[in-house]
Amino acid sequence: MLSEVGDRCCGCAACKTVCPENCISMVKDDEGFSYPHIDSERCTKCGLCERVCPVLSEPAMPEFKTKAFYGWHNDENVRFTSSSGGLFSALADTTLEQGGVVFGAVFDAEKKKVIYGNTENYTLDDLKRSKYTECYCEDSYEEIKKALKSKRPVLCCATPCQIAGFKNYFKDKYDNLILCDFICSGVPSSDCFGAHIKSLEEKYGSKAIRVNFRAKNRGWLMMTFTVDFENGKQYESIASYDMYFASFANFKLLNRKSCYSCKFSEKHFSDLTIADFWGYAKVPEIKNDDKGISLIIINSPKGEKMFNQAKEALLVNPLDSSYIKYAVKERKLNRERLENRNKFFAEAKKRGYEKALRGVSFKYKRVPYFLNRIKAKRSVK
Repeated sequence: MLSEVGDRCCGCAACKTVCPENCISMVKDDEGFSYPHIDSERCTKCGLCERVCPVLSEPAMPEFKTKAFYGWHNDENVRFTSSSGGLFSALADTTLEQGGVVFGAVFDAEKKKVIYGNTENYTLDDLKRSKYTECYCEDSYEEIKKALKSKRPVLCCATPCQIAGFKNYFKDKYDNLILCDFICSGVPSSDCFGAHIKSLEEKYGSKAIRVNFRAKNRGWLMMTFTVDFENGKQYESIASYDMYFASFANFKLLNRKSCYSCKFSEKHFSDLTIADFWGYAKVPEIKNDDKGISLIIINSPKGEKMFNQAKEALLVNPLDSSYIKYAVKERKLNRERLENRNKFFAEAKKRGYEKALRGVSFKYKRVPYFLNRIKAKRSVK
C-alpha cells in the first residue's frame, strides 16, 4: 500500500502523476518536504500508484556491464563554471545540438527554492552546477512527456530517487529519453534553504538572484558558497563556514528522512551517473590541478551511445570500476545522524531555521573539516 511507504517516500511524485482519478496531491510537512496525500473517497484502489512508486516497485534495467571514466571538459571556462569537471555540460550541449531539450534543477529567485526547469525556459547555465536542496519535479512529468512525444532528444538530470520515479513512469517507451543521475549526499529541506536565503537578503538589503553552492573562487577542493544580489553585492563564504552548507554537507542534519536509509545510494536506474571524482588520489596517473575532476558511470546501452556522442568535448580516461567506491565519502547516513537530524528539526520548529542553524555553528566543530580541506589543497600537484 502506498500509505505504508511513510518516511521511506522520496517525494518523486510519480504516484500523483500516474493517478487517473487525480486523487493524490503532494503536501508539504512541517519540515518542508513533500509527501503524497490520498483522497480515500475518490481512490478506486487501481494500484497504479503502487506500481509506479520506486520505493515499492524497483524499476527494470537492461543487462549491461557498467563502465566508468574520469575526466573533464576541454573548454577551461566550462570546467571552471561547473561544480566538478563539466561532464553535464557536454551531455547537455550534445542534446541541444540535436534539437533536444534538457531538464534539470534551477534556482527560482522569486520563490527562493529550486524547481525542475528546462532549456525551453532557462539557460543551460541556470541548469548546471549542484543545488543542495530539494527540487520539486511534480509538475515536470507532463512537460517531459510532451517533449518526448515531439520525438526530440530529452535529457533529464535529477537525484537517483527522482530518476527511479521517472524510470517507472516512462518505462522504456521512449528511445529519445536519456536519464542521468548523480552520486547523491541527500536532499536538504527547501524551507530551511529558503529561510537562509531570506536571512541573507535581509542582511544585504537586496533580492538574491543567483546561488552557486560550489563556486571555484578558491579552487575545486576548497568549496565556496556564493549568493549574488540584485544590488550588485555578493555573499561569499568557504562552504564549511556557511551555516546552511555546513549543516547539510558536514553534519547531515537537513536531509529528508528517506535519505538516511536510501535504497538508491548505490543502485542507480539511470542511463548515466555523474559525480565529482573524489577518489582521484587513489589513481596514480591522475595529477589533480584543482580545477575539477568528474566521474561518469555508464549504466545502459543508451547511456553508452550518449557518452560516445558527447566525449568529443571531453578529455576522459577509462577507470577500473573498483575505484567507483571512492567517488564520494560517507554516502550512507547512519542512525546516529538521523537522530541528530530529528533533534535539529525539533529545534527549528521551536526557534526557527536560522536560529537552529546558528546553534549548529556552536555545537559542532568545523575545524576538523576545514583542516581536512587544507590538507587536500596541499595535495594539489
